[in-house]
Amino acid sequence: GGSSTTATKAEVLDLPAVEDYLDRFAQVAQTEMEKYGIPASIKMAQAILESRAGQAMEAKVDNNHFGKPMAGQPYESAWRNWREHSLLLVNRHPALLKHGKDFRAWARGLEKAGYNKSDNYANQLLEIIDRFHLEQLDDPTI
Repeated sequence: GGSSTTATKAEVLDLPAVEDYLDRFAQVAQTEMEKYGIPASIKMAQAILESRAGQAMEAKVDNNHFGKPMAGQPYESAWRNWREHSLLLVNRHPALLKHGKDFRAWARGLEKAGYNKSDNYANQLLEIIDRFHLEQLDDPTI
């Protein structure tokens, strides 16, 4: 981990980029939630964090919005990548599904399961969820 003076990834996110990203992928996140039971807020936060809201080179070149666990593999579309990521989560971390839509439990569970090497992965996800009100995605009636 870096020193605490460095900005967190959430702080360096470009707001217009995040808003565009949300417009583009909110529906996808909700579809994946309905199909696989992964909170849309969690997937969206992961995608925003890992792809810097679609600005990362890997997202632009390989359509990979989920970084490390899916690195080095080009996808024909971002949608395909989102779907493969859902499959990866349910196959590799099935125990997390018991948390339902409790995104805080999901964030902590992912960190504990070693999904990401960052020692404050859960907090980074929760910071993004709070900042962009992603929990609203988990209630498609809004």
